[in-house]
Amino acid sequence: MWHELRPTDFQRARHVLNLRRADTLRRHTAELLELQARHEEDIKALDAKYAEIDALEKTVAAFVQEIKPPGDLIFRAYAASSAAIARLDWGPPRPT
Repeated sequence: MWHELRPTDFQRARHVLNLRRADTLRRHTAELLELQARHEEDIKALDAKYAEIDALEKTVAAFVQEIKPPGDLIFRAYAASSAAIARLDWGPPRPT
């Protein structure tokens, strides 16, 4: 068998490798699409959490504004803590 190699043997080997390469590329593309879809879902979930935090912050601020007497100590403490929280590093900014 190996005593005689023909050009068709090399062509057949190339053809088999081309089929394997095409299959690998198909699987790679499918995996990338699946991974991208999962990442998009994760980003949507994180954006929803950001929206929840923003809504809660606005609700609390509106509530405090509504009930605070002028110069109230509790309001000053809330304002100071809100300012401190705003200065915290929460990671990269979310897209707008």
